[in-house]
Amino acid sequence: GDSAKAIAAERRKYIRMVTNLGKKGRWVQALNAMDEMSRQGISADDSACNAAVMACIKSGRWDVALSVMDVVTREGYQLEEFTYYELISACGFAEQWVTCLGLVQRLLSIGIVPEGEAYCSVV
Repeated sequence: GDSAKAIAAERRKYIRMVTNLGKKGRWVQALNAMDEMSRQGISADDSACNAAVMACIKSGRWDVALSVMDVVTREGYQLEEFTYYELISACGFAEQWVTCLGLVQRLLSIGIVPEGEAYCSVV
C-alpha cells in the first residue's frame, strides 16, 4: 500500500537526480546517487539503470557507461534500445570500433535489430 507508493516516489526522485546530474556532466555524483538509493533500501529499476548509463554517456565517459551497463545487465535490468544507441554513438565518436561492434552484437543477442545509424557509428 502506502509504503510501496512511498518507495516508488523516492525512486522517481533519485532517477530525476541521476538524470539531472548526467545533463550537467556530473557522472560521479550520478553514480553516487545510485549507491545512495541502494543504501536507503530502494531497489533500482530499469529506468534508474538507464538514467545511470545515460549520465555517464552525457558526461563523455563511454568507458564508465560500459562498466555500468555490464553491472546492471548482469543484475538483470533491461536497458532501453535508445540507451544502447547512445552508447554505440558515443563509442563510435571515441573511435572505439571493437566496442561498437560488441554492442551491436549484444543488441542482436537480445533480439533487437539495430537501426542503420548504429551501423554507421561502427563503419
